[in-house]
Amino acid sequence: MKIGEVRERIGSMKEEELRRLICEIYKAIPKNVKEEKNIDSFFDLQSNEKEKLPKETKVSNKPQVDMDVLEKEIDEFVSDAYNQLYLAPNRKIPKKERPKWRFKVKGYVKALSQVPPDTLDGRIAAGLLADLYKMTSYACSYYLFNTEDAFASIMISQPEFYHLVVQQYLGGGRGEEEFEILVRLLAPEGLSRENVAKDMYGGLLCETKPSEYELLLQVARKVQEEKLKKIPQKKSYSVSYYAHESAADNITGFITRLYLKMGEPDKAADNLFKYDCEDKSEIKLYKLLIYYISAENSPDEWMRQYEKAVKKGIKPREYLQDIYEKLKNGEKPYDY
Repeated sequence: MKIGEVRERIGSMKEEELRRLICEIYKAIPKNVKEEKNIDSFFDLQSNEKEKLPKETKVSNKPQVDMDVLEKEIDEFVSDAYNQLYLAPNRKIPKKERPKWRFKVKGYVKALSQVPPDTLDGRIAAGLLADLYKMTSYACSYYLFNTEDAFASIMISQPEFYHLVVQQYLGGGRGEEEFEILVRLLAPEGLSRENVAKDMYGGLLCETKPSEYELLLQVARKVQEEKLKKIPQKKSYSVSYYAHESAADNITGFITRLYLKMGEPDKAADNLFKYDCEDKSEIKLYKLLIYYISAENSPDEWMRQYEKAVKKGIKPREYLQDIYEKLKNGEKPYDY
């Protein structure tokens, strides 16, 4: 199951059922994983927070660290990480210190997220958060640390991390520059095993006002055009080729979702069919209906786009045909 499905399942469970579930999950975790992830510390989070924040103590909105010092520290950490100094033997970072990278990232994210965004330090914090997000994404495709999923290691999901970056940027400014930075981050160089690119779209859309949709669309189309131009004219099976295709498709998918948010489903469909790099129209139709229109929970629009595609000569997959028949009969398919 994905984390969204987990949240949905536990949302309807009673307290006693949750207690039993936690105990069974804990027993199923191998000892080495418990030690590596420091699972036992999870049970101390509530009490630790109470000790740190007594009821009579007010939390200051001001950053608790010197931003100049923190910026230099993070810049050095990110540089060392990209140079694989937290993975390979080297003289700068001792072996026993290398596994602690995850705690550093968590600490940095916490500190940066507490900086008031509408200040000069807040702007710097936004940029540093973005740098850490890009590095953590990169570490999901290339070995920077001793892990294959850097987001799982820091216990911050990729959509959650991206949302923090969005909040920090848009809390300090809501212009073309901010939106372009955030749209570009929707095409990261790596994805957590728990997520796909479209999981990040909501983090930007939920923080964008309807009055800003046109500006966001303008920026996204600019980035889309740039990503499409980077795809080599000659198709190949190289990692680089597919990386460019994937980056372009991520932005195309976001624009599709944005058009739906704007109440323009036909433009959403046209955008996906015209710019998605997939060759087969039946797969593009699957993406449109399952990835995007289903997310908007619009059965009538789902059937309309399905029928529109069929009239154009596209043959839907049997899976889509089954959903269509159920929707037509007033039923709600399980996976819809």
